[in-house]
Amino acid sequence: MGGGGSKGSKGDEKVQYDIPILGAAQAGKSTFFKALQIAKLGGFNSDEREDWTKRMRVALIKTVLKAAVEVEDSFDLEIKEVYEALKKEEIVPTARKHEILDWMQLSLNLLKNDHVKGILKKQEDAKAYDESTVHLLSKAEIFASKDYLATEDDILRFRWKTTDCEELTYDCDQVSLRFLDCGGQRELRERWIQFANNEKGNVHMIIYVMALDGYTKVLEEDKKTNCMMESIKLLKVLANKYFKQTEICVFLNKSDLYEEVIKTKDPSSVFSKYTGGCDYDKGLEFIKSELVNVCQPLHDKVRFHLTSAIDVNQMSNVIDSLKSVFLELNVKMMTGIEY
Repeated sequence: MGGGGSKGSKGDEKVQYDIPILGAAQAGKSTFFKALQIAKLGGFNSDEREDWTKRMRVALIKTVLKAAVEVEDSFDLEIKEVYEALKKEEIVPTARKHEILDWMQLSLNLLKNDHVKGILKKQEDAKAYDESTVHLLSKAEIFASKDYLATEDDILRFRWKTTDCEELTYDCDQVSLRFLDCGGQRELRERWIQFANNEKGNVHMIIYVMALDGYTKVLEEDKKTNCMMESIKLLKVLANKYFKQTEICVFLNKSDLYEEVIKTKDPSSVFSKYTGGCDYDKGLEFIKSELVNVCQPLHDKVRFHLTSAIDVNQMSNVIDSLKSVFLELNVKMMTGIEY
């Protein structure tokens, strides 16, 4: 890591370091942000929980409506009227609460229809839904209650695409860590260049988030590119072109999901050189070696953290580990003493 951090105002000895959170879409970057807010920044207040609840309700309504579109020809007159009433609405989280609750009731009526239930079950069995959608569907009636506020667990499990640059600042001891997320979709990655330019000289590390179960999935963006292959290729570009002298910390995320998929899905379906079968440890070590290889020769050391971003206690420990790295860096910069 090179360069210096940026100091605060006069009399404030805290040094600010910017830590970009990079990675392909669907990796879990925004979940890390939410875990950070819960673990270190006091969680979510009632207004924030209300906003998240609106987003979840809207996502649930759209999921039900999308399923209904596929079987609308089978509806009788009564359910057809419900469907048409919902279909004509502009379903957005900025709508008034009573409107969203009315749409939720219409959605519950659709969910009682056997054809709609059938298509949802078929899509769930085919793994067409992510974990967020499965969670919402399992709590549909609860979310329809007018007094329900999303819990921290709901918020952690809910996926809402990042379209704007978001930041969270964690002040600890002599340093201030500013975590930055500008999304992972391909069309948003040009925003990452600002971190590579590092004009303030306070980007010493990037966190690269990759979903360990990604070898079993394809990108939502093109429906054909393997998620893990996209992540590995992207890391190669970042390590060898844009962040040549910046330390890389890789979050091997969704370890809980990887633990399940590795039992039945061999990574050799994606990696022809892999021979370890459905073995948790062998698969993990192979994936890590692939990531180390694409970072070399410019990065002889890559930090790894095995993470499940929905595990707040685990993420708190990971953040503490990062804090220690920057506290040591701060001492080195101020004294010239290297640990």
